Amino acid sequence: VAGGGGGDRPTGGRQVGTRGSWAEYALPDGRSYYVNIVTGEATWTRPSGYDTAASRRGVTGIPGPPGNDVGSGHSNLFIGNIPAGLDEISFRQLFSQYGTVVSVKVVMEQRYGFVKYASVEMAQRVIDTMNGAVINGVQL
Repeated sequence: VAGGGGGDRPTGGRQVGTRGSWAEYALPDGRSYYVNIVTGEATWTRPSGYDTAASRRGVTGIPGPPGNDVGSGHSNLFIGNIPAGLDEISFRQLFSQYGTVVSVKVVMEQRYGFVKYASVEMAQRVIDTMNGAVINGVQL
């Protein structure tokens, strides 16, 4: 782990943003940390270029919401540590109970996926409810 958060490995919190290959997490104590969703690297230090990196929408094929202005929030969520055997249909069913799902993308080889909701409020409800949930014996 890079950075200076007291030497402890960053874990927990809730996802508050994704830019390039980095996901940002906020902890209840006010600190933030970053996880590279490609390599799994976790750091307390904001990665260089994080503020100017493009979102991963173009890479994953998930289109942005119409009229989504900068600063208005995001309804596309990165879901890490997906349990083995959870296919795209099951993934959609799991997350559909929290709101209108616009699209899903599952990368089972690396055990992560994305779910896009019709609104930022729906996405926030999922973050508040499912962050850290245990599904099929695996913590998301």
